[in-house]
Order: sequence, then C-alpha cells, then structure tokens
Amino acid sequence: MFMEKNYYFVIGQKNLMVAEAVKFLQEKNAPFRCLEEPYIFNKDEEDALINQGYVPYYVNVAYRSSYDGYYQINDSFLYKLYQMFGVSSATTDWHYDVMMFCLGTLTWNWSANLQRFVQLGYDKGYVQKMQTENRLALGIDEQAEQTAEQAVNEALKNAVKPYDYLVVRWNYPAKNCDLETFLPILDRVFWVQHFVNVLIITPDNAFYYGYKNVALDIFQNANCSTFYFGITSGAFYPLNEDSIGRAVQFIRQKTAELKKTGLLW
Repeated sequence: MFMEKNYYFVIGQKNLMVAEAVKFLQEKNAPFRCLEEPYIFNKDEEDALINQGYVPYYVNVAYRSSYDGYYQINDSFLYKLYQMFGVSSATTDWHYDVMMFCLGTLTWNWSANLQRFVQLGYDKGYVQKMQTENRLALGIDEQAEQTAEQAVNEALKNAVKPYDYLVVRWNYPAKNCDLETFLPILDRVFWVQHFVNVLIITPDNAFYYGYKNVALDIFQNANCSTFYFGITSGAFYPLNEDSIGRAVQFIRQKTAELKKTGLLW
C-alpha cells in the first residue's frame, strides 16, 4: 500500500464520488471512519488519532472544537485517493472523476456543470443513472424521489411550453435549503429546461434556482423572514400563499425580460 503518510480518513457527508472512494478504501484495507449527521469530528477525537500515529484526512466533515472550526470539502477526493495509493485511473474511473464536478459537493454552478457534461457527449441515460446514484449516496430517501416525480409531472402538466420557468409544489418536508436537498426536483427539471429557472415550494420553505437577481427580487417583495442567496439560487423561510403568488409573478415578469434580452435560452 503506497501512501506518503499514515492517513486515517474521516468521512462525513457522502456524495457519489465519496461513496466510490469509500469502496476503494475498503479494497485497500485503509483505516477510515464514516460519520453520521451532523458529521462532526471533535478535537479530542482528532488528538486520539494523532496520538496513535495517524494523520487525519477529512472529507466533507464539519469539525468543531473550542479552538477553531472549519468545514473541509474535498471535491476531488477520489482522484486524490488514486494518487495517494499510486493507482492510475481507468476510463470508467475517469468518468466518476468528471462526475465529481457535476454531481459531487455542489460548490460550483450545478446547472452549468451538468450542461458541460452533456456537451462532452455523455449519454442522457448514463447521466441520469449517475444523478440517481448520487442522490442515493447523499442519503435522499424514497419518499423524496416518489413525491418529486409526482411534483415535477404535475408542474409540467400545468405549465405552458416552452418551459421558460416552472413552479413546483413539492409535498416533502425539506427542513433545510441546501441545494442537495432539492436535487430530486432539480435533476428532473434539468432535462426539461437546462437553465432550471424554477421555484420549488415545500411545506416548510421555498427554493429558487435560476438567476440571483430574480431570487433577490422575490425576497424584497415577498413576506419571508429569512433569506439566503448564492450565485444561482435563493432560499426562503417561510413563504406564505400570498408571497408565493407574488414570487410567481416576479418569476414570470423577469423571465419575459430575460427572453427579450436574449439571456434566457
């Protein structure tokens, strides 16, 4: 077994890449531990590993101590693992490594990454299979999958082609607004409207994926107490029926403006 250091791998949240890496660690009989939510590995546990002569290597772990705190993400963990063990990537392994950027921990533009993946020539069925496997690795349950399928079908039935935007009512208890939570919806909508200009409404919150300015407009004109937005998305807590109506109105209005300027394709 080739490794420059005596690593002990501490695994937090799994995505498809990390799940594949764990299989690799098992094959190599390498020391590792998979944490449960909330994926915290404390200072005492770290010190214990160091005292045993290990070098801790964190993957998607929330680390909290009285001294410092960080959230370390290693999107390219599978590829780094091959390097650590001196293993060359086979073609199929390289597929997984590419998928890391499209379906792994979502630190970049998820939609743009998926578009790029399709442009590289990967078959739609293959990508959908990988999307499904990634959601499974993320721990998304069967209830989420079934209700998402129903919700997207209902949204498409009530929408008018071309699907420049979609409003999806998802009867699922999405307690947080991490993008990964909404992948059962977003992964399906992607194949209908690649930009995924969509508002997802759940019993607990609402989530918009599309344009930052649209997300900001929704917040400024809707009655919600908490708001988070990133480059391409916004999350809202809570969003009542009146605010939902106004949010849909803004999406419809902004979508029309974007079409006129050629920014929506």
